[in-house]
Amino acid sequence: MPAAMRSRREAEGEGEGTASGESSTGCCTCPCSRNTRGVWLRTLPARAASGQHSRMDKLDRAIIAELERDGRLTNVELAGRVGLTPGPCLRRVQRLESDGVIRGYRAVTDPAHLGRSFEVLLEVTLEAQDARTVEHFEATMAGFSVVRELRRLFGAPDYFVRVAVADLDAYETFLSRHVMTIPKVARVTSRFTMKTLKQLD
Repeated sequence: MPAAMRSRREAEGEGEGTASGESSTGCCTCPCSRNTRGVWLRTLPARAASGQHSRMDKLDRAIIAELERDGRLTNVELAGRVGLTPGPCLRRVQRLESDGVIRGYRAVTDPAHLGRSFEVLLEVTLEAQDARTVEHFEATMAGFSVVRELRRLFGAPDYFVRVAVADLDAYETFLSRHVMTIPKVARVTSRFTMKTLKQLD
């Protein structure tokens, strides 16, 4: 077979092993029939994964989409949904994991059962931006279990913080005893959610 034709067929996925009956190897002895995943998938944002972005094809994206919907799919179930046989599907998942595209699997919990059903969005501004002030604030806030998200922003305010607590009283206690006692905190604006329309994590 000419080299150009062979390269083209390899690029198109020759030997990939689709569910239509093409051959695959390793699906009988690999852990493809076991549920080796958690219940929630974390993927690397496309811009942060620019090095791997160009390597992903339609099948990779289909695999990620299915796992984002249900991280507990067995490899056999996943392979059936994306049109592959189990062996090639497992190898693709392993490659996505080793490349850092899939960063992990974890459980999605019900905030109400954990006493975290009251969510508040904070906008925080500091009095100073020196390294010591910034590092102390970030380390302190990141250490609180009720802080579910912490982002440093460009411009004003300096930080966006998502907090999940039991109720308004619990939030008032957290704000007054913890946030406002951090040195150089100049202003905190609290925003309460009326209704969550979409949340992926």
